[in-house]
Amino acid sequence: MTIIPNDQCRNIYPVNDCQICAKVNAGETVCNGDSGSPLYCFKSEGAPYHVIGAVSFGTRTCPENGVVVFTKVSCYIDFIDKISLQNSLF
Repeated sequence: MTIIPNDQCRNIYPVNDCQICAKVNAGETVCNGDSGSPLYCFKSEGAPYHVIGAVSFGTRTCPENGVVVFTKVSCYIDFIDKISLQNSLF
């Protein structure tokens, strides 16, 4: 997947700054039932992966080469920390 700028993505979907758009490469797709699946990256070879998004929505037809919208994890990190601490998850 390739991250595309939100101003470019707004030509397709009404996204905000707490969303990430990605163009799906040939041979890949995101489809119904994939909501919540991670978008992750790594900073350098051998480094740990970082979850930066979770699938929010895309087109109903699940096309290859489509654009998918992810919820940006960094916008919710305070909430995630709070809930994780309350429930002793970490």
